[in-house]
Amino acid sequence: MDQLWKSCSQYFQTDDAKRQMKSAVLNPLGGILYEEFYIYVWIICFYHVFLILLVFSIFLLLLRQIKTTPSIVTLPHSMAPCAMMI
Repeated sequence: MDQLWKSCSQYFQTDDAKRQMKSAVLNPLGGILYEEFYIYVWIICFYHVFLILLVFSIFLLLLRQIKTTPSIVTLPHSMAPCAMMI
């Protein structure tokens, strides 16, 4: 058994075995994974674009609301800072 393990280990350390392993296992596996996750990557990209646009539009609406509304705190004439000093 030890002899078999050594021969397998020596075979997989050769450049030919590494090249065969890459072309026979890793390239097809990479293609399969790419095809499976392709749609999910696009969904995540569109989701992020949608969120960025949503946050930006909320920010613009908030700025417009701040510019158009008058100040919330209004002091009556009797409580003006100059009248308080007297």
